[in-house]
Amino acid sequence: MNSQLISQYLHQTKELFGDTIYFKNNNKDINFHEVGSEKSDIVFITAFFSNEDEDLMFDKILSALNLSKSKIFLIKFKNETILKNTKLKSLKNRLDSKIIITLGAKISQFILDTKEDLENLRNKKNYINNMVIIPTYSIQDVKKDISFKRHLWDDLKVIL
Repeated sequence: MNSQLISQYLHQTKELFGDTIYFKNNNKDINFHEVGSEKSDIVFITAFFSNEDEDLMFDKILSALNLSKSKIFLIKFKNETILKNTKLKSLKNRLDSKIIITLGAKISQFILDTKEDLENLRNKKNYINNMVIIPTYSIQDVKKDISFKRHLWDDLKVIL
């Protein structure tokens, strides 16, 4: 297939099924979901929310930051194997945002190409190609330990 046919196919698929893209990797489906524009100044990268409560919590966080899903670029993935996916690596290199917020240790470590723990990453300034990277706790982390909520908010309020 040539690139024009592939582009046309993807456009038609998006019209039919929305922004969810499925990849096949060693007979395991990997789900990767993008919402918004890659050109947004603010990018959130997170794991898929496991239930509606987590999605509502994320919406409340955006609202508290005077943001909405239409004003950001949101990248969600189904499992950690996506971190090895070349599409996410390629996307990381194409982003021209001012701020990237990574929700969770694994995502933060992947984006910053480090093995440092989340606490160390949260307590220092992180940059990639003049983009500010803000590693913080995931929604799932906050649900497991409510004390992380304050840390999450402290990390995010710098974008206000």
